[in-house]
Amino acid sequence: MDDERLKKGMMVSAIGIMCNVLLAVMKLAAGVLSGMISVVADSLNNFSDSAASIVSLVGFKISSKPADDEHPFGHARYEYIAGLVVAFLVMMVGVELVKSSIEKFVSPTDIEYPPFMYVILVISIVVKCFMMIMYTTEGRKMQSTVLKAAAKDSFFDMIITGSVLAGALISMIWNVNLDAVVGLAIGLFIAWTAVGMVKETLEPLVGRTPERETVDELERMITGDERVLGAHDLMVHDYGPGHIFASAHVELPADMKLTECHDIIDGIEERVMAQSGIEIVLHADPIVSDDSETAVLRNFVREKARSISPDIGIHELRIVPGPDGSRLLFDCRIPDTVDEVRVRRELKEAVGESYPKLRVSIRIDHGFVALNKPEDR
Repeated sequence: MDDERLKKGMMVSAIGIMCNVLLAVMKLAAGVLSGMISVVADSLNNFSDSAASIVSLVGFKISSKPADDEHPFGHARYEYIAGLVVAFLVMMVGVELVKSSIEKFVSPTDIEYPPFMYVILVISIVVKCFMMIMYTTEGRKMQSTVLKAAAKDSFFDMIITGSVLAGALISMIWNVNLDAVVGLAIGLFIAWTAVGMVKETLEPLVGRTPERETVDELERMITGDERVLGAHDLMVHDYGPGHIFASAHVELPADMKLTECHDIIDGIEERVMAQSGIEIVLHADPIVSDDSETAVLRNFVREKARSISPDIGIHELRIVPGPDGSRLLFDCRIPDTVDEVRVRRELKEAVGESYPKLRVSIRIDHGFVALNKPEDR
């Protein structure tokens, strides 16, 4: 993470802290004077947002630390951890609000509707709208999970405060106490929203499939050289914003000189780094393109695999002669929805029936991203 990103992230977090503390104090005063649990709960929600902004600020600071011997890929994932803490804080507020609202049902109290309370709620909606726009804009620019989570939280805060305002107006006009109902609805809404935020922030920590746009961009840069016959076995590792690493296999003609292969691989790696900021490591696979026997077998195995599932990919198919007969070896990429045992059995049976003298060895690929290249090697 560069200094500019760190400064911008800390500045946005600091603005969020100031705005949330101000709103929380104002709403707390209004809630205590009016006796409305929903307004007090909204105030506590803003206090939790202040704590979340502090967590975001700390997260930006820690994640900006450079790589060291113990953390060779840097500390940028701390930003994801900060986003997870924010989500849990939001969930705690929702749970506490549900509990308080239920207590309000059991023991209702008299409510007052001072005019300044409505002014404070309207001001809160305006401020939260500003914060949502700020978080959304900067979150997209910086590709920050923390700021994107804060933007969602600000949007939901607008809905919450708007619900409190609407409930207070209805209660005052029709003399119906909706305070506990509004509080309970808001609490459940916040808790449900927090569950989604937890899922969103956990995914990059656990490891998720890269965006299709990223895969397409990498494929374009890898296969852009006319000497490259194809590519497969792409893996992308996300170690935090600006710290993405990848690996892939690049298919090159088997009769190409090793030095030329090395130059091609180096050139692609440099191009990917320069254009996308992704540090990629490539492995060269030699492909025999002028062997008619191998070509026939490749087409045969590919067609049989696609009859099982069109999403199965076959690559690195080769025939290896030996003293006990020739062996047919190939890699098979299968989606999670396809049974690995079935694929092995049916492919071996198909080859055995048509080519009984060949012994078949299949390696199943897991954890790789499929590229769009139609011709699997």
